[in-house]
Amino acid sequence: MAATKEKRIAWFLRAPGCGLAVVAAPNYEQATVKAAELWGVPWGKIVSQIEVERTAEQKPNVCVECGGVYNYSRDALCERCRNRKRREHEEMRKAAGAYRRREFYRKGKKQ
Repeated sequence: MAATKEKRIAWFLRAPGCGLAVVAAPNYEQATVKAAELWGVPWGKIVSQIEVERTAEQKPNVCVECGGVYNYSRDALCERCRNRKRREHEEMRKAAGAYRRREFYRKGKKQ
């Protein structure tokens, strides 16, 4: 029996408060699980809010974000794009935390 090569698709997924996640998976269900893991949130709580921005067929060793060629990983993104996405996610989390702290202190001073 010959092993069938399953097609890998790059999924661009977005959820409220989580930003854009680019994951490589053969189907939507596996893509949402990987995106929730990337965002660091429970899959069951966010799965209904995930929206697909677009999909692209993943070519081997070609980054779907920048189009650069790399040959050390089966991910959809090269290392540079993966680090950039990680930094964007961290900055967004920090900004959300600062906003919550600001609102907490603002409400406390009014009372």
